[in-house]
Amino acid sequence: MLLFAKSAIDIYLIHFLFILGVIYALISLFEFLGNSSSEKNYVKKTNSAALIRQVIYWCKDEMGLPPNVKSIPEVKISYYKHQKYAGLYQTQKQCIIIYPKSNDSLLKLVDSVIHEYVHFLEMRSPKDAIAYSKFQETHGYINNPYEVSARKIAAEKRDLCMQYLLNNNFIIKA
Repeated sequence: MLLFAKSAIDIYLIHFLFILGVIYALISLFEFLGNSSSEKNYVKKTNSAALIRQVIYWCKDEMGLPPNVKSIPEVKISYYKHQKYAGLYQTQKQCIIIYPKSNDSLLKLVDSVIHEYVHFLEMRSPKDAIAYSKFQETHGYINNPYEVSARKIAAEKRDLCMQYLLNNNFIIKA
């Protein structure tokens, strides 16, 4: 009887360790899959201004220009860390402002540039600026349809842009 009890404990331990191993493997797999290529560490091979300019050109090639617009928007880069914004789009001036130090990774910098470019595409007139402000008042920033759209498109496009930057030697994997 003691022999049976010992082997039952052994079988229990083997099953327990097997299940623990499966759980560990699944957790590792989910962490790996959750960290898309966009979450890997990348390093710029050029300065922020040149990289941002390259992302803007990529946006133009990938998403086009608004109707009746023949050139990319003016882009300004501010090198201080803004407390609230990673980037801004000024509708009246049709100018994108990017704060590189407010983006804590290269991926977030690329995402911010694409996000602001989407605003450039979608917010073309004072009417759009008024609509944006009204949505801001009624829906708040997070649920503002302009912001929802810009976040969605940037999330869809950023990995493609990162791959373009990688393939064209503007960035490297760390």
